[in-house]
Amino acid sequence: MSITTKAGKIILLYTCLLLVAVYLPLITKGSFQFNEIPGFPNYDMLASAFLSKQLHLKQEVDPRRLQAENPLDPSHPSPFQFDTVIWKEKYYLQHEPFPALLHAAWTALTGRPCTTGVMIFLSVSGVLIILSLLLMNLNRWYFKYSPPWIFWGIWTSFSLSSVQLYMVSRPVIYHEAIAMGSLLSLSGILFVMIALHADNKRTALLALAGSCFGAAVCCRASLIFYPITLLASIIAFRLFQKKRYKDIFQATLACIFFSGYIYFDITFIQFPKIWKSNGLREKPFDFPVIRGLSLFHLGEKHLQIKTCPNSVISLFGFTAELF
Repeated sequence: MSITTKAGKIILLYTCLLLVAVYLPLITKGSFQFNEIPGFPNYDMLASAFLSKQLHLKQEVDPRRLQAENPLDPSHPSPFQFDTVIWKEKYYLQHEPFPALLHAAWTALTGRPCTTGVMIFLSVSGVLIILSLLLMNLNRWYFKYSPPWIFWGIWTSFSLSSVQLYMVSRPVIYHEAIAMGSLLSLSGILFVMIALHADNKRTALLALAGSCFGAAVCCRASLIFYPITLLASIIAFRLFQKKRYKDIFQATLACIFFSGYIYFDITFIQFPKIWKSNGLREKPFDFPVIRGLSLFHLGEKHLQIKTCPNSVISLFGFTAELF
């Protein structure tokens, strides 16, 4: 039985509902109530800042930490808001800001906060639906004669994978960014796939795909490799059809060189500068802070701009801070 048949779609729908029944107890720890994990930041904090027409969090930095030699030192005894950076005596959330825009919109419309668990639950459920549509289209357009169990196996193995279940069972801001970004990235791939087979409205579909990819990057910057890889694959396929093997080889070398340069620059050049400029005697325990600081130095070096928070770089706030 193919997953593109009516019976296959019905079975897939029931399977989705079954997995939702698995995800819901996991994400709520069996209580079926969505609560924030104490001690962890959340996007509602940034949403509250946006609604107050500011980019920094409302939480105040402890005065003792501001007077310390290194305010970002997590071993300092004063309270510290994790997953943030301190800039101009204010806390800035270190994560990309797009999910906070959705939180802010929800709060503005309903007057109620939106918990991290709810957003993760909606995102991972959407991922299952989009992934099923992708597999159905692959089966219908490209692999008509492949056994249906291959597609069922891919979908099921992803749905019940240890990584997926771990993200669901730990509703924190980091996982919300990944889950929402994955949903948007897969949606972008789906729209590109449909556009390649559409007779009309192809431009609108590609524009919608680009919007999804852009929003995904604003959820998690590393997801930029989704559209880059997809575009590179399409270009390589076109070049392969024209037997331009030399161009494919050169493009591959260029991608490897670019990726290697970024990795080398962040790991061996920017990190030592971070330790020196911030007076760190040892590496901080929170790696996201390191990633944010390294991005600040990259921006300062390559874009000739002043250091500013990663949450600002990711979207419109970057321009606001410059002016």
